[in-house]
Amino acid sequence: MRRAMIFGLFILIFSIGSNSFAQFPRFGVGVKGGLNLANAVTDIENAELSYRNVLAIGGVVDIGLNRAVSFQIEPRYIQKGAKVKVKIGGFGEINFIGKFDYFEIPLSLKVRFSESDITPYLFAGPVFSFLNSAKVESGGETEDVKDETKSNEYSLDFGGGVAFRIATDVYLTADVRYSLGLTDIIKSNESSWKSRDIRLLVGLLFNL
Repeated sequence: MRRAMIFGLFILIFSIGSNSFAQFPRFGVGVKGGLNLANAVTDIENAELSYRNVLAIGGVVDIGLNRAVSFQIEPRYIQKGAKVKVKIGGFGEINFIGKFDYFEIPLSLKVRFSESDITPYLFAGPVFSFLNSAKVESGGETEDVKDETKSNEYSLDFGGGVAFRIATDVYLTADVRYSLGLTDIIKSNESSWKSRDIRLLVGLLFNL
């Protein structure tokens, strides 16, 4: 089902791109960073999760495939996790923060829709993430849980944005994306944890 969903998104992007005539750099490199509104879904009983507002920063390589479609690689360091409140019957609650830091490599197809200096675009693709650190913070104390966390995570990103031409061969980009975690990152079968993030990213893209 997941493979079919990813394949379907790629086909949709190619079909849209074949009818578009946007002008854009055939090959570009740049930097991109911003805010990750990190959250998750879990089967921990009586758990309420809320967003952890954290950092995402990295680079971007944009390789033109035709006049409208490009293949994009965006290696980045990113922080994930969530704030968790677990109610313990009538005995109060436990609060903790899951903090998971990754180096991730999103691979996406991007379609542009305009020939002007303001270019809207859509994108989608898989993300391969490599765990750097995993910690749980509660009551002012921090516990390292990297040994209990899987070293790799797989996700699906999709979203859209706008590129503004600010100089010859220089573009300011701004996009919003939803990152759907496909991997249960907890090694044991006692509980599950899958990321659900919203990213607000800005960047500079330079045409080479």
